[in-house]
Formats: sequence, C-alpha cells, structure tokens
Amino acid sequence: MGTPGNGDSRPDREGLPDLPAEWGTIVVPDDASALDAEAAQVRRELRRRRRVVRPGAGPVDGHPGRFEPASLRIPLLIVSLAVLAALTSLIAVIWQGQRQSDDTPGTSGGGAVPAATLPALDLTGPDGAPVPVRGLLPAVLVLVKDCACDAQIRAVAAGSPAQVTVVPVGGRPAPTGAPGPGIAPIRPLGDPDARLDAFVDGLVPGQPGPTVLLVAASGRIVRTLPAATPVEAYREDLALLPSR
Repeated sequence: MGTPGNGDSRPDREGLPDLPAEWGTIVVPDDASALDAEAAQVRRELRRRRRVVRPGAGPVDGHPGRFEPASLRIPLLIVSLAVLAALTSLIAVIWQGQRQSDDTPGTSGGGAVPAATLPALDLTGPDGAPVPVRGLLPAVLVLVKDCACDAQIRAVAAGSPAQVTVVPVGGRPAPTGAPGPGIAPIRPLGDPDARLDAFVDGLVPGQPGPTVLLVAASGRIVRTLPAATPVEAYREDLALLPSR
C-alpha cells in the first residue's frame, strides 16, 4: 500500500539528494488517516513545549496542567505597585488633614478663629505698674468693658487649669484672691491706652460686648468668644492651653 522511500536511485529523482541513512525506511501511506496517531502525539508534544511554567508555581485555579503565564507577572506587579502608591498617598493626605484640623482653633460655641498671636503689650496692675501680658501666659483675657462679669470670671477660673491665668482687663474692679485647689488665679489688669481693645477690635471687627480671648502658652490666640458664652462650650480648649 505504501511507496518505499529508502534512498534507492531512480531516474525520476532529477538530482534530489538521498535521505539520511539513519532515518531508516520511510513509508508514505496512501491514506493520510493512517498517521492520525502520530499527528496527535506531535500536537501534544508541541502544546507541552508551548506551556511556560514558573519555577515553583502551582496550577492556576486548582486545575492541574494550567499554569500562570510568565508574561502576566510584570503587568500584575505594576498594577499592585500603583494601587499601593495610591493608598499610601490617600493615607498621607488624610493624616495631614487630621493634623491640620487638630492644630486649627475650634469654632464651636460661637467662637471666631483668628490666625494671630498676642502682641507684646504692657497692661497696668492695680498699683499702676506695667505688667507684660505675655508674661502671664497661658491666659484667658476677659475684656469686661464695664459689664458685671464677676460670675462669668469666676466660672472661667473654676473651669481652667491652675497653670492658666484669668486676666480681666479694664472696666469695674474684678474679683481677686488666691486660687483654690485646681482653680486658675485671677489677675485683674488695666488697659488705660486701650491698646488691647484696639487689637481685639481689629481681630474680630464688629463683635459687641465683652470678649474672651483664649491665649496659649506660645502666645497663639486659640479662640475668641463673647464673654457670655458658657464655659462648657470651650472647656476642652481651656484644658489644652498650657500645652499649645
């Protein structure tokens, strides 16, 4: 059924070279279907060679014989790094915003938020001697402006740490006396030249009536509020004045 092709010389070869002797006898079948088994074996071998298996890699999705192509490793690595960088940037932005929020003076209770530092002013004591106001920090300055604020001044002193000085400025005589346990001292001072009044008017224009300034140990004005604001509205700020 087949035609032998073992390299015998025949006139019709027209100068074609003989097949290598190590190939042995080659038989070309008349029906190509007789080579189906050999063709299937060759295809299996080619598929096996085309698979790229990573060293130490296991089957993909639990299917034996299916492996992750090496060509996907670099894109997956790039995508993972991009996601990690985005998350890191997001966390950094949130953290920085939280820090700025913590450092920004509060506005609850009707307080304004001045970005200002208390100037180096000299007020006057009961004896007329000059008193550098920055030497009393941290402090709560109460610009009384002729109001009957005694009860409010005592409430502020009771709600402030002992390291804070409550300073009523101007107006009628304010309550004085040695502080009790855990109560801030009260130090009434005068402002004959109205320099502090002018500074506060420029800081919070148009605010009527007495004003309370919360001044941190650094000299930064944390909050300004109407003197009638309940102490509970800014008690947390009072507690933080010595550390700011």
